[in-house]
Amino acid sequence: MAVDRGALAYEDKVAKYWPEFGVAGKDSVTVAMLLSHQAGLCGFKDPAALEDFFDIDTAAAKLAAAEPFWTPGTQSGYHAVTMGVLASKLLQLAEGRTVAQFVDDELRKGMGLDIFIGAPESERSRVSNILASPDVELDDHLPTPNAVQIAALANPPLEPDIANLSEWRAAEIPSGNGHATAQSLAKLYSALASDGAIEGRSIASRETIKQAIKPQIEGLDAVLSIPTSWGCGFMLNSDGLYGTSPGAFGHSGWGGSFAFGDPETGLGIAYTMNHMGAELAGDPRSVALVEAVYSVEAR
Repeated sequence: MAVDRGALAYEDKVAKYWPEFGVAGKDSVTVAMLLSHQAGLCGFKDPAALEDFFDIDTAAAKLAAAEPFWTPGTQSGYHAVTMGVLASKLLQLAEGRTVAQFVDDELRKGMGLDIFIGAPESERSRVSNILASPDVELDDHLPTPNAVQIAALANPPLEPDIANLSEWRAAEIPSGNGHATAQSLAKLYSALASDGAIEGRSIASRETIKQAIKPQIEGLDAVLSIPTSWGCGFMLNSDGLYGTSPGAFGHSGWGGSFAFGDPETGLGIAYTMNHMGAELAGDPRSVALVEAVYSVEAR
């Protein structure tokens, strides 16, 4: 939406909006590179605590000053939690609002979508607590994690039940504490996959959406250790994760949640659960839901 309105451009250097970012070999990082997990800032190099994510400005300043874990643009590595910090600071500098403020103004108030970054006190009675099975451990998927994986997923350690902490819900962590109904997420993705509008209100032009879902990098992700394909903030369909359409785009969450849009059909599909599955990718509930929808579409 910010790109569509001219507040920033995918091909621009991040340092154009955020001068402090352009140090330690990051001066060539573009907005597209940042949003496709290529910047090498997947985590902190110094020991970090969960509280470091509660103050988004301090976290952003640390990441802006940091040396990347790899040469930006040479590979992707899932910026599991830091992506939200980086994107929010960039948006604030370019447009004036953080991601949480933007979502509340434009999507919730402006379009009636039941979507929040964080959970305001007034909404917390509606939030389901996350339930994690004993076997939901990142260590099971990454038995011998390297420095990049440790930075992204274990500095600080990310336990499933952090989502239930009042401090976590009160903070702005756009890549970690979004709260929404599946219906609203599906409605949003259906609009992005079709005419780019909700009830006559434009989200973005089709041309801008095409820019956002244009593949930026694909290959073995340095953090997830699985093949991935990234657009500008969107996970692109690989291995049929998002149905039969190769042009589908969306994002998945730890434990089985997902939301995506399919431009071939205009479908938006979302699943939000509170009982986490053990799989890092390919949760059987998610797979079954997607298969069921596309089996109906094929009739």
